[in-house]
Amino acid sequence: MSRRLIGMAYGQIGMIQASAGFFTYFVIMSENGFLPKDLFGMRKEWDSRSVNDLRDSYGQEWVRATAVRLLFLVVSVENGANGPHTIKSHFHNQESMRRVVGERLKDVPL
Repeated sequence: MSRRLIGMAYGQIGMIQASAGFFTYFVIMSENGFLPKDLFGMRKEWDSRSVNDLRDSYGQEWVRATAVRLLFLVVSVENGANGPHTIKSHFHNQESMRRVVGERLKDVPL
């Protein structure tokens, strides 16, 4: 391994993946009513078990379970965007991948 290879793998490509992850997070959250300007500082409300009616940027109330499913969807999309080689290593074939991912996301309201 050379310094150049390590620099490309962890430096440049890592920054591109991190940027893509943040972009994906903000796009999906915005499409579901949580604008980026309102996401900053919302962590206490999001994690609080006593808050069951979280309001988005448009005033719509979200039940805690639905908000948690939305966050799960965001993380799943970000992990999937990392590349098919990462996802395929966890599954034996494409059919098992479709089955497991489909079961996990079937109850997520979009």
